[in-house]
Amino acid sequence: VSYRGATVFVPVDVPDDWRPYTLGHWVYTEQYGWLWVSDEPFGWATYHYGRWGYADDIGWYWVPGTRWAPAWVSWRRDREHIIWA
Repeated sequence: VSYRGATVFVPVDVPDDWRPYTLGHWVYTEQYGWLWVSDEPFGWATYHYGRWGYADDIGWYWVPGTRWAPAWVSWRRDREHIIWA
């Protein structure tokens, strides 16, 4: 869809409370570190290229990108926990 001058992807056929990084799992790889493996048909692109955003009027949307990453999240850790956001 066109949103604020950009072409973005808005998932359809997802529950009202859907949000990114909820249908899948993390896998630790020696080559990339933590890699998100999505169970969604669009996950091959949306979790490895581009970024997710949220707007009250259209909900979660994805802005395409060309650079690949194992996941577009930020990581933190302490002695007991590893977290991402």
